[in-house]
Amino acid sequence: MRGREDARAVGLLAEWRDPATGFAARLAAPPGEGTLLLWLLGGALASLVADLPDLAHQAEAAAAPLAGLLAGRLMAAVLFVPLLFYGLAAAATIVLRLLGRPMPGAGLRLVLFRALWLVAPLVILRGWAMALFPALTAPPAALLTGLAIWLAFLWLLAGGFRALMRRS
Repeated sequence: MRGREDARAVGLLAEWRDPATGFAARLAAPPGEGTLLLWLLGGALASLVADLPDLAHQAEAAAAPLAGLLAGRLMAAVLFVPLLFYGLAAAATIVLRLLGRPMPGAGLRLVLFRALWLVAPLVILRGWAMALFPALTAPPAALLTGLAIWLAFLWLLAGGFRALMRRS
């Protein structure tokens, strides 16, 4: 019971500041598979929300229905991204087992899915900022903002893997 209270007490800013501690608290009282799936879907749908202004612009420019563009992106977010992340978690479990560092699959999924969920606001912010400030769509600016999001994701993953290594 105490572990669940610790996991709830870890705030988002604390998870960003020290991901290893935040993930350690989450790993002490892991959520169910349903919560992990919600984190994964939330992170996957963030890219759809971020691309809404661009999709609306594409639909208007091509005189195509927005619903068709949205359907394709929604299919990718709901079907392909979860398959990719579950596949990554399974591959990481196998590789770590072959390297002699077996890790629980549920812990790896928690780290991957939570890290994706935590960077989701950055993805949405980037997409909407690019819609409001077209200068951010220039290749150097787009590359820098995309790289910043990837570095944030890797920062969270590294902290999660540190917590997972300590735990097992």
